[in-house]
Amino acid sequence: MSTAWCLSVAFCTPWVVGAPLAWLLWGRRRALRPADWLWAPFLGLAGVAVVLQNLTVYADLTLRQSTPWFVGSVALGWLVMLAAQTGRASLRALPVRVLGLALLVYLSQGIGVLVQGVEQYRGNLQSDQYQYVLTGQFLIDEPFQTEVNDIGPRPWVLQAYALKSDRLGQSVIHGFVAVVAGRDALDLFFPVELMGAALLCPATFLLCPQFGLPRRLWPAVAVAVGIAPGIEFLISSCFLSHVLCMPALVANLAGAARLARGGSTRPLVGTAAALALGFAVYTEFAPLFFGTTAAALTAGIVCGSLRPRRAALVAAALTIAVCMNPAALDAAVNVWLRGASTGPAMTLPFPLGVWASCLWVNYHAAAARVFGAKFTSVRALVLCCTVAAALGIVSAGVRGLRSSRRLRPAVAAACSLFVPPLVLTAMRPDSVYMQSKLVWTLGPFLVVFIACCIRELAFGVRSVRTRQVPVAGLWLVAAIFGFQIVTDQQDHLLHNRRRGELARVWNDAGLRDLCAELRARPSCDLVIALDTAEPNAWVEASALCYHGRRHRVRMASPQQIWLTPLQHLPLPQLIDVTAVPAGALVIRSGGLAIPDAAGEVVSRHGKYEVVRVTQPGTYWGERLLASRGARTE
Repeated sequence: MSTAWCLSVAFCTPWVVGAPLAWLLWGRRRALRPADWLWAPFLGLAGVAVVLQNLTVYADLTLRQSTPWFVGSVALGWLVMLAAQTGRASLRALPVRVLGLALLVYLSQGIGVLVQGVEQYRGNLQSDQYQYVLTGQFLIDEPFQTEVNDIGPRPWVLQAYALKSDRLGQSVIHGFVAVVAGRDALDLFFPVELMGAALLCPATFLLCPQFGLPRRLWPAVAVAVGIAPGIEFLISSCFLSHVLCMPALVANLAGAARLARGGSTRPLVGTAAALALGFAVYTEFAPLFFGTTAAALTAGIVCGSLRPRRAALVAAALTIAVCMNPAALDAAVNVWLRGASTGPAMTLPFPLGVWASCLWVNYHAAAARVFGAKFTSVRALVLCCTVAAALGIVSAGVRGLRSSRRLRPAVAAACSLFVPPLVLTAMRPDSVYMQSKLVWTLGPFLVVFIACCIRELAFGVRSVRTRQVPVAGLWLVAAIFGFQIVTDQQDHLLHNRRRGELARVWNDAGLRDLCAELRARPSCDLVIALDTAEPNAWVEASALCYHGRRHRVRMASPQQIWLTPLQHLPLPQLIDVTAVPAGALVIRSGGLAIPDAAGEVVSRHGKYEVVRVTQPGTYWGERLLASRGARTE
């Protein structure tokens, strides 16, 4: 039931928070239309990120303190909305089909979570999951103004402290959902991340009409976009910011294209919300938001559908939306400096072609078969999808130039996304990581271009039965994508490749039982003394530090939390084991022999033992220091 609860809270949060905001903006005089509801989740997440991030940074409130007030405000908004006739009428316009498709995508991408539960499923633990979890937990429990001197014997705070000056929008949303669900940040990591895939459905419904796609194709396109292997790869790789940014980018482009066509300014607020959300959760991609918006508005001016003065007003309104989050603006400088200094140095083990293939096939297939000697079915799938997307780009461009000026802003904006990866590849051919991140971002738009290709192939067919062929073709594409993500999730669940190695260590039965014991015990002194002959002892220690965060923790060995070594930091309290007080608990695994007179074994969990110190003084310190030296020499 805990998994169902966490998934339900995460899925509903954007809609529940955004509904009263949408009604206040558009529905007080006239009930909301189905198209207005598509913007509601982006209004909701933008409200969470902007309001709570600034309360966290400038009011120094933890999310545990600010969330009840925010939830109370949302509840008040619902009461006002339901009390009004237009509010009740707005609920009848809720696009249930879109909501159902979003739920389908949410559960399809979350197969691993459904099978293993939120407590066990860790995806590819090797990437950024631990850092995101620590940052979210820090915002939940610790004031933002926490300084180095406030860390004390709490190693888990260290990495979160180092990251607090970075982008925080994604962690504010993560922490907010965790507080609402009443769970810790670790349990809510994947439910929140899956939210990004689900929101691609309403975002795609906003985008499809800008490309002139028939309404009957929208559901299939939305599902194909949401369950595409490229999105699954980002989810299982734990790129939380990237996943949450994707629907915001799609919605922002759709809104900018609609505004560039002239007419109603109704999408302006939703577009601004998507931009503010994207800027808060993934500041590095702000140039993509600004670039696509500029391309759409410029195309509108060139086509004559948008006056320059109105374009300037739209640009000013979107700029104001970004400036409404001063906390994100303050962090943006640090984010871009970090990206400029460390981004080029980040690398990936395979060439760009392998990572680009992850748009269409699961990671295992891309790495093992795509560039094999034989022409396999996987290579055929990658080739077909790539060719179809290219033909879709050509057909959309030709249609826009020849017969439909309404398509030009959307086509120009989408095509502008191809410029950054091409320029980066030409200027820095060795920066595979940065190139891959930009290529993965193209995924939703490439699927839409595949739909444009299928539409063009069926153009002019007048038979009602034959007109369903494009719909069937797109559902077939969605089914193929679904098979790819099921295969990838199966690999994660069975741990039959190296990507699951760290998750296997984290989910070791003995370690899980030990972590449960630490969560149940009252606060005490805790010493971690693990056998560093184990190659992944740092993963075990990191799990113990997180689950034992209520305790006063010292690191005898390994002297490392996740990828951060502790020996050379000015925080001696984290590794000082010279005097272990009586009653302290020592967690050991292998190697450290302890006489019965020095301590008593409290519990055993697999290879781990919890020993209570009965002989205080320097004896334990000498034993721990000697053990540390033996392991590190």
